[in-house]
Amino acid sequence: MGDTPTNIQTAVNVAHNIDIENQTNNIGNQTNITINREVSRNFEIQAPTILAASLPWFLTNRLQATDNQCLKDLRETDPRDDKTRIENTKGGLLRDCYRWILDDHDYQRWRDDPQSRLLWIKGDAGKGKTMLLCGILNELSRSPERCCLFKKSSPSPTFAGHISFFFCQCTDSRLNHATAILRGLIYLLLCQIPSLISHIQQRYDHAGRQLFEDTNAFYTLSQVLADMLQDCKTEKCLMVIDALDECVTGLQHLLSFITRSTSTCPYVKWIVSSRNRHEIEQQLHHYAVTFSLELNADPVARAINTYINYKVAHLVLLREEKSLQDKVRDVMRQKADGTFLWVALAAQELESVQSWNMLNVLNQMPAGLEPLYRQMMIRIRQMGEQERECCRLVISTVTVAYRPLNLNELGILSGLPEEISSNHRSLQSVVNMSASFLTVRDSHVSLIHQSAKDFLTTVGLTTILPQGLGATHETILLKSLEIISKAVRRDIYNLGQPGVLIDDIRQPEPDPLAQARYPCMYWVNHLNDAVSDGNSTPFNYLQDDGIVHRFLKTKYLYWLEALSLLRSIPEAVAALTKLETLLVKPNEPCLYNLAQDALRFILSHGWIIGRAPLQAYASALIFSPQNSIIRSLFRREEPSWVATKPAMEADWTACRRTLEAHTNWVSSVAFSADGQKLASGSWDETVRIWDTVTGSCMQVLYGHKDEVTSVAFSADSQRLATGSRNGSIKVWDAATGRCIQTLEGHDKAVCSVAFLAKGWQIISGSYDATVKIWDAMGTPQTLQNHPYAVTSIDTSVSNQWIASGLSDGTVKVWDTIESEYLWADKGHTKSVSSVAFSGDGEQLASGSTDAAINIWNARNGERLHTFSDHSDEICSVAFSKDGRLLLSGSYDKAVKIWDAKSGTCMQTLDGHGYAIFSVAFSANDQQIASGSGDYTIKIWDRWMGISPPTLESHDDTVASIAISAGSRWLASGSWDKTVKLWDITTGACAQTPMSHGDTVVSVAFSADSRWLASSATNGTIKIWDLKENGCIWEFRGHNGTVFSVDFSLDGEQLASGALDGTIKIWEPANRKCVWTVQGHTKEVFSIAFSKDGKRLASGSADTTIKLWEPAGERGRTFGAHQYSVTSVAFSADGQWLASGSHDETIKIWNVEKRLCVQLIHVRRVVSHLTFDLNSNQYLSTDIGILELDQSAMHTQSVKNSTEEPQYHGYRINPGKDWIMKELERLLWLPPEYRPAASAVAGSTVAFGCYGGRVFAVQLSTSGSETFATYGASAVRGL
Repeated sequence: MGDTPTNIQTAVNVAHNIDIENQTNNIGNQTNITINREVSRNFEIQAPTILAASLPWFLTNRLQATDNQCLKDLRETDPRDDKTRIENTKGGLLRDCYRWILDDHDYQRWRDDPQSRLLWIKGDAGKGKTMLLCGILNELSRSPERCCLFKKSSPSPTFAGHISFFFCQCTDSRLNHATAILRGLIYLLLCQIPSLISHIQQRYDHAGRQLFEDTNAFYTLSQVLADMLQDCKTEKCLMVIDALDECVTGLQHLLSFITRSTSTCPYVKWIVSSRNRHEIEQQLHHYAVTFSLELNADPVARAINTYINYKVAHLVLLREEKSLQDKVRDVMRQKADGTFLWVALAAQELESVQSWNMLNVLNQMPAGLEPLYRQMMIRIRQMGEQERECCRLVISTVTVAYRPLNLNELGILSGLPEEISSNHRSLQSVVNMSASFLTVRDSHVSLIHQSAKDFLTTVGLTTILPQGLGATHETILLKSLEIISKAVRRDIYNLGQPGVLIDDIRQPEPDPLAQARYPCMYWVNHLNDAVSDGNSTPFNYLQDDGIVHRFLKTKYLYWLEALSLLRSIPEAVAALTKLETLLVKPNEPCLYNLAQDALRFILSHGWIIGRAPLQAYASALIFSPQNSIIRSLFRREEPSWVATKPAMEADWTACRRTLEAHTNWVSSVAFSADGQKLASGSWDETVRIWDTVTGSCMQVLYGHKDEVTSVAFSADSQRLATGSRNGSIKVWDAATGRCIQTLEGHDKAVCSVAFLAKGWQIISGSYDATVKIWDAMGTPQTLQNHPYAVTSIDTSVSNQWIASGLSDGTVKVWDTIESEYLWADKGHTKSVSSVAFSGDGEQLASGSTDAAINIWNARNGERLHTFSDHSDEICSVAFSKDGRLLLSGSYDKAVKIWDAKSGTCMQTLDGHGYAIFSVAFSANDQQIASGSGDYTIKIWDRWMGISPPTLESHDDTVASIAISAGSRWLASGSWDKTVKLWDITTGACAQTPMSHGDTVVSVAFSADSRWLASSATNGTIKIWDLKENGCIWEFRGHNGTVFSVDFSLDGEQLASGALDGTIKIWEPANRKCVWTVQGHTKEVFSIAFSKDGKRLASGSADTTIKLWEPAGERGRTFGAHQYSVTSVAFSADGQWLASGSHDETIKIWNVEKRLCVQLIHVRRVVSHLTFDLNSNQYLSTDIGILELDQSAMHTQSVKNSTEEPQYHGYRINPGKDWIMKELERLLWLPPEYRPAASAVAGSTVAFGCYGGRVFAVQLSTSGSETFATYGASAVRGL
């Protein structure tokens, strides 16, 4: 609605219940609507702006600027404009055509009965359902109808309730899916109640426009709308959806949402319309007041007569011939066959016919829609050969297209001759010749009605599609691949920077992807449809070296970039999954292998490609296996600015994808029974629901006030139960994410929840030593007789048995019918962590913190097997559905797959960086999910063979790394008790692993790189001669972990700081300790020599920094941080001292004055510091090189840097997921490659990972200075 004074006044007048008829007449005059006086006495033309007036414009204007952007991105289309367009397209809304329904008994029952909340208007095509809803909307926007609807006493419609509506349209991709419907309803609701934007703003702030466009949008928006409707209890709302049958995607989810809301939102009423569709009736008949147009034939017929009168009155050439008007009306009434659409099509045909010929033309028109469509088809057949073929191509293309096509797209995709497709006027004329079936709106061409598509794909198939639907799909496929191949290229938007994020990209004008948008999105769909059509034979396209094979070999990566720019990476996953199903490996092995590799590529890297398009050529290629076909084909696209790349495994692993979003341990994972969703619970107090196909996070469930410990789906996948450490249980609607119930009754943490196999009853086990069975109303039944904390529970498929594991190592099985336990056995020496029944309920598995897994006969408690291949505590066990396999996750970071009968370990899945707290099989046993303390979830392919590792790595977390002077060598120390030396250039392990006997926490090179020092948790220090490849001396003297070692510049002394609070200086040449001091009250985390060796600085957990002069054995407290001091370093001239802390700051100190002159907030704990040799301008850290404020270093007061630190050259961002150059993102790090310990030396960035991998990336030094280092670049991961 525009903001002209007339429109504004109209809105205000309607809001105050001013006479609608007067407003209608005024608007009619403004728009020059001429109405035959005789006809105007029988009906009223309702102006399109009337309903818009009931949604006051001034409410939208109240939104703040930030809210406006959210509203702008939410708006795909304005339903008010759609309503106006529909009414105008149909020639105006006739009040006498719809008012009859207001007096109908069923309608009034829905309107007046508070318990009747859903009205379903159903009828066949062309019966006028859409216009009927338009009329109802207009009436309900008036008083007193609207007041009656919600039983409000206020006479003003403005305060009687709010109306949101949506008109679905199958042929328009903006209007034919469930997400679009929710967007429209929410948009109109926000226009009326701006305060409701709080329900969506936080999510929008995090995700931006993607919130409304990604594959999870429906689930997010359904939750948002449900919350909004709950928040409107005092406002009252009416939701209206027209043409549900034209909702192509997500209809079942939408119907479920509607029916649920009828019971959960008593203040909301719904009206929906659709054709007579069985699947809709199945969902709605229990909830809706059903209004059938076929059962109301008489009032419909009268309405059609009114419509005929109106249409005839507007035939200009008949205006002066009243007698002929009557005859035309009579013929139309006889032939309309109860459909408004026939009348509209007939009137359209008569508009250009002379009055003397109208009856003749009308008599030749058959009665009913299908006969009329047949006549239109005959007319096309009677055209000249070229015109007929052009019409056929255009109509067939529009018929099979997945959305309305603009004229340019239609011209190219239809296969029209170039002289027509490239000429806008010629193309428009072809569309005009096909106007019997087509309509043009906003330069987009679509079919006139869904019934036209039904006719063309059945009865009219032989004329429009003589070679079958598949032939048209083939044509579109070939044209699509041709268009994409010509359009796409690397960096098509000329972004330049490899790490620019999708949210920062603005579409250029003109858009180089304009013509390729439809082909990029839908070429695989058309390939699939072509192959699926029995009359088509496009199978040669799926041959080795065929068109699809050649396309993937040459354009795949550029296509992914284009899809990222179109914000459609999830569609790439779906497309490649579909392509893989079309192929058979023995027939076309090269294409099959390429398609599989392409799918693994997008599964592994799709998240970052969707977020940063140009990472398709950087992170995605660099972190793909050596033998990846895609990497080999596009190796030329790998970034030239990466001089040394990390060595990669030879082949893809069994891990299909890694899901990350949680900010703390993932404690529990569970697949839904339908296999479409995966739920995860975390210690970050959230629950997330993931799409198992695309890997996208569909919903985030907030509400728990403590760590989430367990998640479980109901058997029908409709509900999700979650347990928390604070003793509460929540039950969620799995589709909308709305919390249905909160169950409270446990006194301590809930460790495990599960649904009984049938129904919605829930069982829960708690550290309060009870198991509870909750009925659907939330009433618990408690199973007592647990002397110890219940750590895990499960239920058999028959619901008869419940198993519980206890903290004393006991396993119990309960009979739910008798409410007593059948057997109990203390089969473990430590706490039971997990229990799980087999699919048939005959076996029970239990895992324990004693690192053993027991298999029991579930009936009698006989122990059948004991598995003990894990090296640490068992956290989770799960049977496959067929009971043949057992899955286990452990603190040793491994997932193991066991043969449940023999006890043989069949596979070990490695890749997590911390303990695996939860494992689960998918519903079909094809996939495995694991949740870990590394904050990630991994989805594994059960059937993928495990290749032996091809790369050397540590067997456990890397705790410390150091780069030698000159960046030739990289040393690493690990929890696996070894030290390793790596060649940075090749990535190879240069020497035999050096054993230390306990966890290695610190490594440091001597200045000449001849010696390497390492320290461990057992209090030992070892000196390794790198030339001789052996340990030359072992120092013992500290009591507990030695956290830090540092060589003096001349290599003659080695300093160490330890858990016992002592500092020692050793002389390696003399193999003795020459100095010991106890100066800190807590552990010493860091020590550093000055360049001249005369001073030593130490940082401690007691938050202080101390300065020592070993010659005089005198120490003094130098300064302090808020938390533990983790790193210290002297400048080359000894004037300055730098310190880093757990408070995530770095301080620069004037040594002589003992004054802090600069405070830098780095937002991360820094474990290593080194000043550059040539000046005091730069400070090297384990995450990058900081440029210091020189002016601040010569002041008498501290300068607090609250802005982004000034970095020089390459660095690692605080989140540890990007290598950056100053403020520019360069290379994204997948979760498996993020550092537990890191080091940066000039253009070399080195990483030691939680999973044991060690690697370095050497980047180009062009345009930046090489940082000069001295001594050791020791880095310790804290």
